[in-house]
Amino acid sequence: MRSPEVSTQKRRRFVILAHQRPDGDVHYDLLVESAGAGTPEQEGLCLTWSFPRPPARRPGRCRRIFDHPQRFLTYEGPLRNGRGTVRRYDVGICSLDGDPDRSALLVLSGDTITGAFTLERIPEGEHADETTGPPPEGEYRWQPRD
Repeated sequence: MRSPEVSTQKRRRFVILAHQRPDGDVHYDLLVESAGAGTPEQEGLCLTWSFPRPPARRPGRCRRIFDHPQRFLTYEGPLRNGRGTVRRYDVGICSLDGDPDRSALLVLSGDTITGAFTLERIPEGEHADETTGPPPEGEYRWQPRD
């Protein structure tokens, strides 16, 4: 397990990528530059969450997915193996305080989205309503903070 990313001192880059799959489906990936300098397993990676719609100043849900290489902070274009294309939806700087695998405060300053947000992992077995069942592992609440 990765160590917590507790740090508000370091300003990090972030990007929100619109990922269009070959079938036309689009989702949005938020990539935050890791503070893992000095830890080989995190160096050169971005913490990543996937959203069904662009992250905004409204509550929502997202999924923590695999860490992406930092080259995606500046990349737009086709993805390998026919996995679609990505384009930058937003770009900026941010700070992250807390453990991104549990609960963290993210402060974004981008061209499109700005503000403070809480990312909180949804405990296994908790769900929005009885018809959908429990959320998949790694689901998070995205909550704007005023």
